[in-house]
Amino acid sequence: MWLFTLAFFLTTMSPSLVVSWDYRCSFCHWGAGALISYNHRGHSQAEAISMVAEGCYMLDVYPREVCNGMVANVGDRLFTILDITNNTLTSGDICGMILGSSCSEGASKSTNWSLDLPALDSTPPYSPPATPAWDSVTHKTKVLHLSDLHVQLNYRVGSPSTCRYPLCCTANLPQKPPSPPARYWGEYACDLPPWTLEATLANIAETHPDLEYVLLTGDLPAHDVWLQSQDSNLGVIQVVAAALKKHFPNIPVLPAIGNHESFPVNMFPDPTIPDEESTNWLYSSMAKYFSHWLPLEQQKTLAKAGYFSYKVKPSLTIISVNSNFCNNLNLWLLPSPKDPARHLAWLVEELLVAEKSGSMVHIISHIPPGTSGCLGAWSHQYRRIIQRFSSIISAQFFGHSHWDEFSILYNTTASSNTRDPISMAYITPSITPHDGLNPAYRVYYTDSSRPNSTHLVLDHSTYSLDLELANTNSSNSSLTYTLEYSARSSLGLQNLSPESWSEFVVTMVRDKTVWDTFYRRYSRGGPHADKECHKTCKEDILCRLVTFDREDTKECIKIKGEMARMEMEEKDKQGEQWNWWDVL
Repeated sequence: MWLFTLAFFLTTMSPSLVVSWDYRCSFCHWGAGALISYNHRGHSQAEAISMVAEGCYMLDVYPREVCNGMVANVGDRLFTILDITNNTLTSGDICGMILGSSCSEGASKSTNWSLDLPALDSTPPYSPPATPAWDSVTHKTKVLHLSDLHVQLNYRVGSPSTCRYPLCCTANLPQKPPSPPARYWGEYACDLPPWTLEATLANIAETHPDLEYVLLTGDLPAHDVWLQSQDSNLGVIQVVAAALKKHFPNIPVLPAIGNHESFPVNMFPDPTIPDEESTNWLYSSMAKYFSHWLPLEQQKTLAKAGYFSYKVKPSLTIISVNSNFCNNLNLWLLPSPKDPARHLAWLVEELLVAEKSGSMVHIISHIPPGTSGCLGAWSHQYRRIIQRFSSIISAQFFGHSHWDEFSILYNTTASSNTRDPISMAYITPSITPHDGLNPAYRVYYTDSSRPNSTHLVLDHSTYSLDLELANTNSSNSSLTYTLEYSARSSLGLQNLSPESWSEFVVTMVRDKTVWDTFYRRYSRGGPHADKECHKTCKEDILCRLVTFDREDTKECIKIKGEMARMEMEEKDKQGEQWNWWDVL
C-alpha cells in the first residue's frame, strides 16, 4: 500500500523524480494490488484512505497535512471507479495508465483504440497554404497567449518562501528550516499572487493596445491541491475572468480548460456516462464566467463537456479542445478510455464543417499530445486528425509544461518514405514562477487581416519578467515585462513554417551555443536555468520538440543517434578511448 502511495504521489506531484526510479512499476503494482484487494473484501474505505495517507507521511513523500488532503480528495473517487467497473480493474490497468504501458503487465483492459471514422482515411482535398514572406503581409494580427497562471489567492507576504510543501508562501507554514520571507511580487517556490496577475495584465494591455484576441490555455488555480475544493477553484477562475474582463473588455478571450481547474486535480469524468460524477459545476461555471466573450452557442457546448468552436474571423475558426480526456492522471478514464465524451469525433465533425466552408482553423488546448501526460491511444488518434486536416489547421496552441517549447508533427503516411514536418504546436511559457521560472507571456503575429489570409503564424515574441529584479527594484504598484526574444530575429528562422522549426532542432543538436541559449530561454532565465542540463536532459527536451504523437518516437531516435555519433567523433578527436555502450 505504501509503495503504491509513493509511486502515485511522485508521479502526481514530481514526475521528474519518477523517471529515475528503477522500481516504480513494482511499487505501483504492489500498492495498487493491495488497494484493490482491500476493496474486494469490503473493508472500510475510510480505513484504507487513512492507511494510504499514513504511508505517504511515513515514506516522507510530503508533510502529513498534504498527504491527508491529497489522499482524501482522490481516494473516494478511486473506490467509486473500482465499484463502477465491478472490481474488474487490476493493478496493471491503474499503473499502466499512470506510469505508461511498460507498467501495464496484467492489465485487464486494452488501452488501444481507434476512431472508426471514414473521413480520417481520406487525403486532404487541397494542399496547405505556403508561408507568406514577412514583408508581403503589411498588417499582422496580434494575438496574446496566456497559460498556466496558477493564481495563489492565499499568498502571504512575509510567509516562508521555501518549504517542504508542494507550494510555499502561505500563512501558518512551519518555520523550520528557516526560510527567507516571501516578497511582494512572488517567489520561485510559490504561485502567482493575485496583485501580480493584475499588474501583469495591466502591463500587457498598455504595451499591446492593438491585440485582437486572447488565448487562455488553462491551469488557473494554484498548486495547493491538498487544500482545494470546488468552491475554492471556482473562486480563482472567477478572479481571473474578472481581471481579464477589466483589461480586455472589447476583444475576445477564449479559454481552454487545464487539469488544475477540476477538483480533485486531474479528475474529469466523462459527462456521457451516468454513473460517473458530474462536472457540471465546473463546465457551467466556466461558461458563465466567460459569457462576456462567448456567444450563447459556445457557452452551451462549453457547459456540456468543456470544449467549443468559435469563429473569431470570417475565415478563421478557433476550436477549444478539452485535453483532460487524454490526461494520464485522470482516473475517471479507467472504466472507458475510448474517446471520452465523443470529443475527438466532435472535433472531426467541426473540422469537416470548416473544410467544407473554406475556413482555416486554430486549435487551443492545455496538455500537448506528445508528452507523457497524454495517454498514448488518444495522442495517436489526435495525431491522425491533425494529419488528415493539416491543410486547414494553420496553428495549435498549448500550455501545461510551463516551459518555453514547441512540438512538430511529421507526416507518417505509409505511402511516403519521407517524414516531412507538416504542423506546428506552440507551447507557451507559464505566468506562474513556480519551479524556478520567470513569468512570461507570448504574442503571435499571424496572417489574418487580408483577403485570402493563410492564418499562419508569421512570428512570435516572448515577454518575461525578471522576478528577482522586480522584487528588488520595482514599486508595489506596477510591473514591466520586457521582450526576451523574437522567433524570427533571435532564432535565425527564415519563417515559422514546420520545416524551419525542424531545421532549428537540428541546429540545436549540433551547435552548443544555440542549444545553451535555447535552454536558458526555456525557463526564461529563472533559477531553473542555472541547473546543469546533462546529456539525458538535453535528449529529453529535444525529443519532446519532435514528438507530437506519444506512440511515434522515430524522430527522437534520430536525435539520440546523432548525439551519440557526435560524442564518438569528439572522443576520437581528443584521442580518448570509449565504449559503444557509453554513448547509447
